[in-house]
Amino acid sequence: MLTIVSWSIGIAALAWAGPANIVSKMATETFVAPGGRVTPIPLSHYTLPISPKYPGHDWIGISAVIFMFLFMATGFPHNISRFIGVRKVERKEFWILMLCVIIGSTSPLWVGVQGFAARAFWGGSLVSSEFAQMFGDAAAIEIALAMGPGVAGLLAAGVFAAAVSTLAGMVMIMAANVTRDLIYIYKPDISPRTMLWATRILLIPFIFLPFYWTVTAPPPVLAEFMAGAAVGQAGIFFTIVAISMYWKRATKWGAIAATIYGIILTILCPKAPIGPMVGLGHYGIWALLTIFGCMVVYFVFSLATKPLPPEKLERLFAPKTT
Repeated sequence: MLTIVSWSIGIAALAWAGPANIVSKMATETFVAPGGRVTPIPLSHYTLPISPKYPGHDWIGISAVIFMFLFMATGFPHNISRFIGVRKVERKEFWILMLCVIIGSTSPLWVGVQGFAARAFWGGSLVSSEFAQMFGDAAAIEIALAMGPGVAGLLAAGVFAAAVSTLAGMVMIMAANVTRDLIYIYKPDISPRTMLWATRILLIPFIFLPFYWTVTAPPPVLAEFMAGAAVGQAGIFFTIVAISMYWKRATKWGAIAATIYGIILTILCPKAPIGPMVGLGHYGIWALLTIFGCMVVYFVFSLATKPLPPEKLERLFAPKTT
């Protein structure tokens, strides 16, 4: 749903503002810092110079967002399939799914188009103190409102559906991970009915915490948590869950090392006190190091440790039947 809304409003915003108008406006605009402070930094190339002072406004940040969406979108359903199962996918269906993943991963580009359209229409006013807390994030909302109630309703419905579906999936995964990967491992004789009830009970705190933070925490704090969750999920989930399903040389030590590395890097975000001190002051660099660093650690530690016995690999990777 988020992909549909991003593409729809992005294309509508491009037509509404006009490509030629966006190009001419961006050629003369300069970067306006949050709060309305005008700087002499030109936006003639749509991006800013790489600098810790203005992190995330360059091609490193854009690339990091694309990889984050791509790997998060790939790792998320793989994790869900562990618990609800998945039917055999034909080759044609597989490539359709991959096409959907690729299209979904380009959603941030259309969000950027909305930002360009808003900048061309309103200038730097969206980053003034009047829009404190949201600043440029209000671009999509303002554009949707300007284009009429139909577009505004589409945006509201899409954001709500995307948020609720993502929350529901993540809550289910977190609760099921505890029951399947912790409780079941230490008590393998537990009955399926007990595991089901344990998962249902664990849903309560996992649902309560996000709503509590939504009510009590300001949007910037929530944004930091969401950024960390997305980057950590893209690095850890995709590496350990998705790759392990196809790579026979994977080991538990590689998975453990990648998880530890991913958690540490996620905590060392640019807004953390220690993050900038260790060179992680740029959101794009932080995200890329977390995502691809998890993969490197995973492969290195797996190759450096003892592989699984052949008989166990045969059970995990059963030969295809024709």
